[in-house]
Amino acid sequence: MPDCIHAVIANEMPYIEGHPLLQDNRRMTSASTALNTNDFDRGLIDSLTFALDAAKASGADDASVLLGDHQGLSVSTRHGKSEDLEREEQRSLVLDVYLGKRKASIRLNDLSANALKDAAARAVDMARVVPEDPYCGLPEAQYFSTVRDSNDLELNDDRDPSTQWMIDFAAAMETAAMETQGITNTEGAQVGWERSSYLLANSRGFLGGFKRSGYSGYTSPVAGEGEAMQSDYDWCQAVFAEDLPHPADVGREAARKAVARLGAGRIETGTMPIVFHRDLAGRMLSTLLSAVQGPSIARGTSFLREQLGQSILPQGIDVVENPTLKRGMRSAPFDGVGMARQHWKPIADGVLNSWIMDLNSARQLGLESTGNSSFSGGVSYGNVSLIGGRGSFDDLIADIGHGFFITSVMGHGSNLLTGDYSQGASGFVIKDGKLDRPIENMTVAGHLTDMFKTAIFADDMRYRTGMDAPSMRINDLSVAGI
Repeated sequence: MPDCIHAVIANEMPYIEGHPLLQDNRRMTSASTALNTNDFDRGLIDSLTFALDAAKASGADDASVLLGDHQGLSVSTRHGKSEDLEREEQRSLVLDVYLGKRKASIRLNDLSANALKDAAARAVDMARVVPEDPYCGLPEAQYFSTVRDSNDLELNDDRDPSTQWMIDFAAAMETAAMETQGITNTEGAQVGWERSSYLLANSRGFLGGFKRSGYSGYTSPVAGEGEAMQSDYDWCQAVFAEDLPHPADVGREAARKAVARLGAGRIETGTMPIVFHRDLAGRMLSTLLSAVQGPSIARGTSFLREQLGQSILPQGIDVVENPTLKRGMRSAPFDGVGMARQHWKPIADGVLNSWIMDLNSARQLGLESTGNSSFSGGVSYGNVSLIGGRGSFDDLIADIGHGFFITSVMGHGSNLLTGDYSQGASGFVIKDGKLDRPIENMTVAGHLTDMFKTAIFADDMRYRTGMDAPSMRINDLSVAGI
């Protein structure tokens, strides 16, 4: 990890209102023309400018400041009655200062002039005493994104939902589930809404900002009676409320899954074909990407650290990142240090073309950043999908005489250092090419290298989470049961 010091200052005071730009900030002024400042309070932009100038005045060679503003509302219901209502509002500013190859960071939510001056001076003092990190520092201005806002990405639904609308949505999911034959109880339903704003500026002339909204819904019905009871869930999420499915559809799907689990048993231990539900295949894709992150490669802690330029997925399979997808769950106009995002294929035709790198790890590896720096440090992704699969889900299981279709898993399961995989799982027996009886409390195990390289994918992917893949089949995986 980079050698730096982090401090937190927590006070609630007003931000600077109408602060004039200081003389040493002419580059910031010109950069601001790339941002639609009508989207943000002028006082917030002035606060960022003031913090950068204060850092420079305190002796910093460079500085970066990120202002995050978050608000959210969540409601929950059970048996049609409201149970919880929570509202969250928070604002914080993170100031990074650089002295040569030394870095220190301070987080505060007091945006008054005195607090910003004090934080800048304290951060510079801290930077003087930390060890050097040869890889820290801001990007060169030539790598900054030319897109400084998200107006073309449609990431913010500017209509705030009413509390009653959220309660009604939750109740409608739960009601539809309870009306399904076989459902006997409910663990409730939840609906959430949030809006986050990001403003990023640095002493090399970058100023950009965007807002992102998000809606989510979840319900978990219970089927059966006594010790035979089974529960399951379904959920939805979208950037805009209008893109959410009908709440009754969510409730009915959750109920269908719960009822289908009734009578779950176990099967004998053995080696057999395994098929992961497409949602779980998306999680497996996330595991794969974690293994090709720049920080893991730089530390030598990934089982794929020697696989650059090698086939790690079957021929014909691509992994595509599209961080500028309209209304994408992980879209953003620039990365956490202001660099341009790219629409690209880290894996093409099964071959690992590049590590996925933030700025710091790219420097450690002697490479260029792929524009994947997170706003909170480390690596982030923007709308990753696995494409190239063929046929339907039915086609994928048609020739399986005896197998296991996994619909839920327990625990983390993956060792990214060794590539070993072992995880608790539940789902359904596959018998003669069809889904058969439900099973639970099984364990599946294998090695991730072999699993990914020999996987077979259907063509049933849906864009849902921003980390999406189609149903995934792996032959000859170990299953522990009776």
